[in-house]
Amino acid sequence: MNVPATIFTMVLGIDCLFCGWMLTSFAGNAPLLQEFVSPQGSWWLWRSETLWQARPVIVGAAILLSGGTWLLGWWALRRHPAAGLTILAPLALTILLLPVFLYRDCLMSAWVANLIFYAPLFLLSLFLTRLTFVRTSGGLPWGSLLRMRLLAYFSRWRSCMRLNPAWAILICTTLIFFLTGLYYTRSCGPHAGDEGHYLILATSLYEDHDLDIKNNLVNEMGAENVQRLGRQYLHVSHCSCAPRWYSYHAPGLSFLLAPVVPGGDVARHGVLGIIAGLACAAMWRLCRRSGASLIACGVVLGAFWCSIYWCVYASRALPEVLGVCLMAWLCWSALAQKEYPWRTALLAGFCCAYLPWVQIRFYPLTLAGLVLYSVSGLRTAEPFARRWLRIGVFLLIGIGGIAMYRHFQNQMFEGGFSHEVGKILLAYPPGLWRVLTNPEGLLNTFPLALWLIAAGLVWIVVARPHRWMAVTLCGMVVFSWLSTCAVPNYGGGSTLGGRFLLVVMPLLLPATAALWDRVMPAARWWLVFLALISIALLGLELLYLPELGNSFAFPFYDLPVVIPVLQGLQYPFCGAMHALVLFLLTILLISLRTARLAMGVAIVMLIGSVTWHIVSSPRALTAYPLREPTNPAQVAQCLAELNLEQIRASPLLPGQGRALFDVSDLLQTGGQSNVAPSVTTRDLGLRMQGRLVSQPRLEVNDWQGRPYRWTTLAVPFDPGRGQRAFSLEGQMEGLATPIIAIREGSNTIMEQPLTVVAQGIVRLKITIFTEGRRGHLYLLLRLEGDGVFHARRLHWSPVSQRLLDQLGLTW
Repeated sequence: MNVPATIFTMVLGIDCLFCGWMLTSFAGNAPLLQEFVSPQGSWWLWRSETLWQARPVIVGAAILLSGGTWLLGWWALRRHPAAGLTILAPLALTILLLPVFLYRDCLMSAWVANLIFYAPLFLLSLFLTRLTFVRTSGGLPWGSLLRMRLLAYFSRWRSCMRLNPAWAILICTTLIFFLTGLYYTRSCGPHAGDEGHYLILATSLYEDHDLDIKNNLVNEMGAENVQRLGRQYLHVSHCSCAPRWYSYHAPGLSFLLAPVVPGGDVARHGVLGIIAGLACAAMWRLCRRSGASLIACGVVLGAFWCSIYWCVYASRALPEVLGVCLMAWLCWSALAQKEYPWRTALLAGFCCAYLPWVQIRFYPLTLAGLVLYSVSGLRTAEPFARRWLRIGVFLLIGIGGIAMYRHFQNQMFEGGFSHEVGKILLAYPPGLWRVLTNPEGLLNTFPLALWLIAAGLVWIVVARPHRWMAVTLCGMVVFSWLSTCAVPNYGGGSTLGGRFLLVVMPLLLPATAALWDRVMPAARWWLVFLALISIALLGLELLYLPELGNSFAFPFYDLPVVIPVLQGLQYPFCGAMHALVLFLLTILLISLRTARLAMGVAIVMLIGSVTWHIVSSPRALTAYPLREPTNPAQVAQCLAELNLEQIRASPLLPGQGRALFDVSDLLQTGGQSNVAPSVTTRDLGLRMQGRLVSQPRLEVNDWQGRPYRWTTLAVPFDPGRGQRAFSLEGQMEGLATPIIAIREGSNTIMEQPLTVVAQGIVRLKITIFTEGRRGHLYLLLRLEGDGVFHARRLHWSPVSQRLLDQLGLTW
């Protein structure tokens, strides 16, 4: 028994439990520490003053526990070297995040946000790199693990099933992306970005059996709205042959979605899931063809499929993933002609014939695909006649499909294209660089692209047995980049960054997988770290998608809106020089063969580049530089979940004498106090005219069966438990007496007439106690006699003397 390792593992478990206990204190509906922004500055609210006072002790314990665990691990390694201890060592540092959480109110928001986001990814990348790839003599006992009965059973079961991994990937990824797509649609609707344009094309094909969408737009939006918005806004091509309206967007994806239009969201995402699954299977076949090991293929493909870059596009009705599917199978077919001559000819011919229908941007790739398959076919050792017959059949299918596409395009559009291609192609050369490094560019959405691009270039040099594959795949990427990204709209519109490059980005995965087993651990760690950034963005987006709605296209800007602790989060690769330096760093890490030299170069270049860029252009790095004042309704909701006799506000708001309802007011919406409806005893002929309620038109709704008609002043809400401040201001016309009632569920807290002073002014300020578990709170009013009550302002907020004193508020 390895006693030192056992002790280390036990202490590390205590570390994790302590860290988990503290982190759960920050989670939930009432965070331990929360910041609120006011016009005068920000202020912090602690859920517990006891924890606020104890934070130096907690931080000291965290530092001692982390340091002690590291020393214990060092001692255990000296006594009994074991790979498991090396793997687990980075986890001991996770507890050092607690000081950052506990002293958020003393640190700059940018430091807090970036430490909270990037530091766990750094430690997790170290852990995963060591966990998966320790193979030296002191490594993990993989052989003994495989001899375990359970793993041996699964190994025998897999050999009996004889299931091709590509089929397993197809089935699993189809199901996964079907579920994620359904989740996106149910959470934020089916009209994110250009998605609605492809859906209206599918509807036109199903209902009218044509691509003229004018009548479909009118049916969907109304003739007035269609005329007001205009053809340009609705993406109707100005090149359409009159009088028809044809979309800028190609109908290739809509052809596949049209038959399942009656099936709704489930059927549509079933088709989209199959397309994504086929694309993933093609990526697997390409990576295995590069000679990469199973582990390398699994790591690289898993990093790509779990990224926000791939998952969002695979979950939406956009043509990019269909383009990836066709492009990946086309390239695989070109490279696999020796093993599958006729199968690849038919498959490649179909891909070339269908690619232009999917998106006009894929038209140059179609032409390149024809050349790629033909040239690759000429390099095979087939008999002359059979080779040319097969290539001829391929060209007949591919060119025939392109000719059919051009025929229909000429019938639909003047000039034969939906866009003025001559004015767009290479119209904006700076877009070639900005599509990578702009805030909404590829490298900030998918940082792993830095490793992929570097790997594609390095593999051309080092891959002697696979050099033709390396050159062709990298060449397709460069050709697509030059032909599609040198345009003013290089970002792809209101969608996730790097849209135009998605169709060829998977072609760099084989190079990455092939180099994985060759590179130093520092390069592997860099790959895992870059991949985790995009995976973390996806995880947070899926977790907060109901709050984000359809605002999920720019995660570095959208996520801090719903996760305040991330306000100040910085882009990883914003800025041309910064991205260029890190690109050179990646190439050096991949190329160097000495571990210490690689790690030294990585640390120096990484720290130097980040520091230089932060100093030279700090505002360019952050996605959320400005913070708007917190809505008083949000403050009231937070306070309602706390025990106000235990809170701690730090620091105090500047100045004294601010009104409570300026800071906290549950009934304030849209930046203005919620003005309650006015009430009249006259019969207006209808229940409500504007904001004036006709009391005689209300039904008798008294809880004691009395013949009273009560007007509800605000939407019923959960009041929480504790003291609550309530204020009502209004003006009375006539001799009627206003009577107010406050009920919590079936319990009446108060019912009393309001005092009318000079000029009919009515003011009520009271504090009441609510239990919080008796049901929603109702604010009710009725009039006795004849008259009109004009409500002016209505306020509601949790309150305590402790809160008023610490924040300097008046009530």
